[in-house]
Amino acid sequence: MADPVFNPASSAPCVDNARYLSRLCESVYLPVDQMHTAITSLGLSIVVAADVDDPFYWVLCARGDCAILVPRGSDNAEDWIIDFDFLKVSNLYGPGRVHAGFQSAVRDRMTRVAYAVKQITGQPIWLTGHSLGGGECGIYAMALGMAGISVAQGVTFGGPGFCDATCAAAFTTPWQYWVHRDDIVPRLPPSPPYERVGTLCYFDDSGTLEIGGKLPSESPLFGDWKDQIMDHTDYVQALDKLAA
Repeated sequence: MADPVFNPASSAPCVDNARYLSRLCESVYLPVDQMHTAITSLGLSIVVAADVDDPFYWVLCARGDCAILVPRGSDNAEDWIIDFDFLKVSNLYGPGRVHAGFQSAVRDRMTRVAYAVKQITGQPIWLTGHSLGGGECGIYAMALGMAGISVAQGVTFGGPGFCDATCAAAFTTPWQYWVHRDDIVPRLPPSPPYERVGTLCYFDDSGTLEIGGKLPSESPLFGDWKDQIMDHTDYVQALDKLAA
């Protein structure tokens, strides 16, 4: 199968863009030297990255026609504490209430992130993230907007909910949230009181992709947890299968 080609001019859900961005999300889980190799293989250069020991690691990458901010997903115990800090707090970056843990992680990193992004001129800014990184992307979108930085598109994979209905109604960044089959994480925290933003891109292993609407009504919350975890961790392989 050919390597995916990323087209930042395409704002509609696109399997090739999703395949490319899922690879980028996967790369930030790797050790630093392997991560650099993986990101370079995607035709990107690293503009700046968080300190290696930052539990909420992020990377800003760029090429001639775009820049992409990638917060890393759940990778250690502290990440999981943030994941399950479901308490909603007042949104620092707009109306409504948001996930306390995600907002705390973004708030503590926004000064450096905003400075780095502002050094990039004339290129659309994309956000992408898997798991916890997808939840943080939603907060980053609002925080960057408040800092005067427009986000062209957000694309998440297995990302959890991050805001309530008031915040979701005011959320204006173009957004896609990709969900593989019974992945449990996009169904957490429960809706309501958490709401989802953007366009759902739901796919299974039969080659079916459904764009728009809501997650299938049959809840996997009490299903086979091994399948749910596998569905959460294998987006790269599942999207390749979808494209085959």
